[in-house]
Amino acid sequence: MKFIKYLFFIVILNSCKAQTNTDTMVINYNAKTRGSFITLVATSNKISYKDRETTKEINTTSKFWQEVINCVKPINLSEIENLTPPSSDRQVDAALHATLSITKNAKTYVSKTFDHGNPPKELKPLIETLFNALNLK
Repeated sequence: MKFIKYLFFIVILNSCKAQTNTDTMVINYNAKTRGSFITLVATSNKISYKDRETTKEINTTSKFWQEVINCVKPINLSEIENLTPPSSDRQVDAALHATLSITKNAKTYVSKTFDHGNPPKELKPLIETLFNALNLK
């Protein structure tokens, strides 16, 4: 009987741990320049988007969130701050200054500033997945 109680306790603990890993991830995308801004926040439950003219919030599905997780997996989060932006149009106000931050397991990882619309190649699939879900036209 003790063995069954012990086994039950381990199963419950592991299922709680598994939920924590995916449910607590928060992705923030911010882009701004003089007079313009974009804010996108994604969690396992919803995506919120705001710019000067549009505010949009959609609920996410577990299938979509799994797609987001699959985009995050190949990113070495501890090295995200060292990713090299492919262009520098933001330095002459030709593009918004964008950053991506991912909070996972109570630690936040923040990228260098890059041009909105032209992120480092390692971040591109994740950013495209998030913006495509919003269907902004």
